[in-house]
Amino acid sequence: MVEQERTEEAGGGGGSGSGGKLAMASSSAANQSPLPKKEAPSNYHLYPPALAKYEDVVACPKLFMATLEKLHAAMGTKFMIPIIGGKDLDLHRLFVEVTSRGGIEKIIRERRW
Repeated sequence: MVEQERTEEAGGGGGSGSGGKLAMASSSAANQSPLPKKEAPSNYHLYPPALAKYEDVVACPKLFMATLEKLHAAMGTKFMIPIIGGKDLDLHRLFVEVTSRGGIEKIIRERRW
């Protein structure tokens, strides 16, 4: 009992010692930057411009795949088709199904996934 009290007084137990307060103070200080945040220029685009119209991409799986490959090349990301159950995932069909239901955010929000 006496040993436990000494440990707590030294800040080594229970989380209520000064060690916990010190960690909280240092983490909140890290979130406050003295530098002002820079805004992105008005011509900044997260993604490259669209290479095809939505209707054309939905109608043509080959155009969809070509456009998707070009997107990955432009973004500098590796393009891989996931394999599910030993078969390539049909990314075109997945795209069509998700977009026809309102998009990924709506599907997730409504828990329809």
